[in-house]
Amino acid sequence: MSVSFNGNKQEVQAIEKDPALSASQLYGPVKTINKPKFDPILDNKHFADAPVNKDLNIGVTAFVGAETGITPSASLEWLNSDTNTFKALAKLSVTGAVSLGAGAEGCFLVSYAKGRFRIQAKAALCFGIGAKGAALFDVNIKLMLEFSSWIYRQLLTAEFRVLSFIMKESFIQLSQFFVLMLGRKNDISENLNNISSVFIDFNSSLDKARERNKLASFILNNADDAWLKTATPEAKGILLYQLTRHGIADKVIDEPDTTTNWNDFDIDYLPNRKAAIIKIFETVLIKREWQNVLQHMHPNGLKGDLGKNEGDIIRLLNYGKFLDKNVQEIFDYINSRNIGAFESDKDYSKYITLYLKMRAKVAPRYPDGIEVVKNTSPKYDIYINYNSSNDYRFYAAANPDQYDQSIFNDYTDTSPIQRSDDDTYDA
Repeated sequence: MSVSFNGNKQEVQAIEKDPALSASQLYGPVKTINKPKFDPILDNKHFADAPVNKDLNIGVTAFVGAETGITPSASLEWLNSDTNTFKALAKLSVTGAVSLGAGAEGCFLVSYAKGRFRIQAKAALCFGIGAKGAALFDVNIKLMLEFSSWIYRQLLTAEFRVLSFIMKESFIQLSQFFVLMLGRKNDISENLNNISSVFIDFNSSLDKARERNKLASFILNNADDAWLKTATPEAKGILLYQLTRHGIADKVIDEPDTTTNWNDFDIDYLPNRKAAIIKIFETVLIKREWQNVLQHMHPNGLKGDLGKNEGDIIRLLNYGKFLDKNVQEIFDYINSRNIGAFESDKDYSKYITLYLKMRAKVAPRYPDGIEVVKNTSPKYDIYINYNSSNDYRFYAAANPDQYDQSIFNDYTDTSPIQRSDDDTYDA
């Protein structure tokens, strides 16, 4: 199953299992042919009263069930483009069918309660025409990463618009869960129980410089980037907010880096913080996500001023001895969109150079059905050109006698973020 758009309307669609098709073939226009569709709902109170769409084709063969009962071993699956296989993201709840009375076949809702995320869908949608009530699926501990990957893919497909099928409070708690997984012990069970209260305690602990430094180290030392790659923009924004906070004690704990190049001598303060910030931005795939992450730089992930927040990032990344004097020059370069000079200018921090390179290359969109990779991966430059005139497959089809794939090995794509008029950065 996946989320797509019909005009401005979000639709959740079932995907038929067909081993003959690849992930990229199962996404996009192919998936809409003879596949059931159903509309998301905004909250639980509207679940039973959503309008009926009698034109929907509700035949779904991915699950097992009947009007009189549901097999407890059934699961809700999605086509994971990273593995090109169908993966379970939730298991049928032991409560089985839930009686909701007469209503639409086209209802779908993600919520959080009692230490677990849950997915509700009309039974007719999952188990075929004639099934009554609703199916309730639980996301258990073992499936949380798969569930998170599915959520991220839907955000990416929707270009980071609001997903109307997730309850607002549940999305907030999911973002808080990501912060806990990325900033402290990777104990899924502990982090899932009472998410909000654990998050409040963790956030309060970051008032201390030592804890902020531990946060940076935890992000850097976590060899598995799966949680970071699938984190919501709100979660990444919260982490960035905490990483940009600093005082005198922070500089003592996070020892500076020194760089000597001929007659040039620079001192980078807070190198661990800077490296952690860069690692977070490496997982941002499209410009709308980049903007979303910056906008949500707040202790609770609330939406704020993009320009001000990016200014905080730039000041922190260029924070050091003999570097601070160049902050206004950096903003001037960004506002003029002339950022090439930062690639070789030795008066700037290496971290600001890395940031600006990523910022310049992040793509407007990312193709469906393609594995999620970091924007620093060589694969990224290939994937963002799928189905465009820059796609090497397109060129090969159009010019079979002239095609030489090696000419694309050093290809670099640049597509600067388009900013609003009010996103001007000042020192």
